[in-house]
Amino acid sequence: MEQLESLEALEEARKLLEGFGLPVDDLGAPGLKLWCECSGGAVNAVAGLEIHGRSALFRSLAVKSAFQGNGTATDCLKHVEDQARQLGVKTLYLLTNSAAPFFETRGFSEVQRDAVPVEIQRTRQFSSLCPATATVMHKKLLSS
Repeated sequence: MEQLESLEALEEARKLLEGFGLPVDDLGAPGLKLWCECSGGAVNAVAGLEIHGRSALFRSLAVKSAFQGNGTATDCLKHVEDQARQLGVKTLYLLTNSAAPFFETRGFSEVQRDAVPVEIQRTRQFSSLCPATATVMHKKLLSS
């Protein structure tokens, strides 16, 4: 995976995320890093990380249908987890409307909204972009 840097790749990632109904209004937020799995000049998968000290918000994993079912989503998640560890993150949080089973099988567990650190609660995704009915999950990152 490579970090998204070009405006063209960012626009492609935005379209991919929108296609899955995922939030895109804050893609330029400070501390938000996006990575993509690209081939043939196309963004095939995208995942992000919004860092807030020792905690981070895992952001909007999206994989084009042609690349689903072959481990691409899991590879993206592992890559972002590795990047988070390197940046000193100890706990990842995420919000999901439909992918809780996917994340559960990869070590995440559900947590109550009020148990989430204030810096994560203050993110736009947590406070306004995702519905209050979204499942909140977390995962402690162990050092590799």
